[in-house]
Amino acid sequence: MGDYKKDVIKFNSIVEILKETYKFQGLWHFTDFTNLESIFNAGELSSRKICDDNSVAFLDGANHDVINRATEFVHSCTRFYYRPKTPTLYDNEGIKPFDYLQEVHIPRPVYLIFSEELIYDKDTIFSNGNATNSPINNTAEFFGSMDWDSVFHSSRFNPEERNYIVNKRHAELLSKKPVSLTYLIKIIFRSNADLKQAIRIWGEDSRYIVDEGCFSDKSNLLITDWRYNNYIKDYKIECKVNRLKLIIYLKRPVSSYKVSWSIEDSNGNNKTNLVEKTLDVKLKNMFNNEVKGLKYASMIKLIFNYNPLNGDIIRIYINGILSIEETVEIE
Repeated sequence: MGDYKKDVIKFNSIVEILKETYKFQGLWHFTDFTNLESIFNAGELSSRKICDDNSVAFLDGANHDVINRATEFVHSCTRFYYRPKTPTLYDNEGIKPFDYLQEVHIPRPVYLIFSEELIYDKDTIFSNGNATNSPINNTAEFFGSMDWDSVFHSSRFNPEERNYIVNKRHAELLSKKPVSLTYLIKIIFRSNADLKQAIRIWGEDSRYIVDEGCFSDKSNLLITDWRYNNYIKDYKIECKVNRLKLIIYLKRPVSSYKVSWSIEDSNGNNKTNLVEKTLDVKLKNMFNNEVKGLKYASMIKLIFNYNPLNGDIIRIYINGILSIEETVEIE
């Protein structure tokens, strides 16, 4: 990458309009937290086909009813959206209830935002809607004629408009080659819990941002059960001699979700059963009132009255999805 399209000046003028009119920030790619390790190690973002051809395992959040209709060429491209909160992510993001855990979903969604430079690159093209079923071209005239009002549409629509607007919200930039992470300008997490995990694994990074507003808030919407999701927003950990205290703040009450934990020492030996005997649990709801049933709790305080050792690792799971992993450091 690096060579520009011949009409780059026209593209730049259009991009400036997108910034001013729609607050365009760059090219959005969503993935799961568990995929970040392989992406960072590779130093680039690759297409579905390249990953499959090279046996690169990844948590797949695509809607297969749609993706299976895409051409081999589309599968061979690295794909980006122009905006967050696409309909696909609305359906698939978050940890699902048990009955839907086997459905395609992204338990811990993360956005990777790439520079507008990708628009100008000669190896990128554009789809005026979902690339599976929409016109594709690479000219400034085509790019400028896209229905940007519908691409960035974010309000209610009439039933007869649904298919058109949903398709336009999925408008894409497709790169014919893998995209170097030198173009990566922001990494957006949904929660402080995920940010803390990222810092623990990869260290501090000025590109890290927590912005829950980039993700779908279903709190006040009438939704079907399979779209429901929950997750850990934040947590606090305190490690002292003879006590490990962990306070967990969930987005919503636990309800039917299962919260589980494990502790192992620095050699990988499981201490869960031994330590669990010392556990004291306190629960509060979203109004900070104490509750007795776990299903009503949105704040869980776990107090392990044992002698934690430096290097012990505590893990918290929501419906079996790893959501917190911390290494004990005695204060």
